[in-house]
Amino acid sequence: KIHEPEAMTPDLMVKLSHSIYTAEDFEQCELKVLESLNWRMNPPTTMAFVRRFFQIIPSDLLEESDQNDGMKLAKLQIEEAVND
Repeated sequence: KIHEPEAMTPDLMVKLSHSIYTAEDFEQCELKVLESLNWRMNPPTTMAFVRRFFQIIPSDLLEESDQNDGMKLAKLQIEEAVND
């Protein structure tokens, strides 16, 4: 679900299951999974944020070569920050 543009609501999951399961069933199952993982979920990485940031900049404002240069610079800065 990390890379999905929108979260799926329990109501949508009910429709996809043809009402075999209820919204409460999905919510309980999700809670059970989260509790089993002790809520240790992988948050977005710094580079994932940078990629998303560049994706929202309109293409007429930033050429692809400039975007690539910005990504490389951001990666270098992130690596330097980690090494400090």
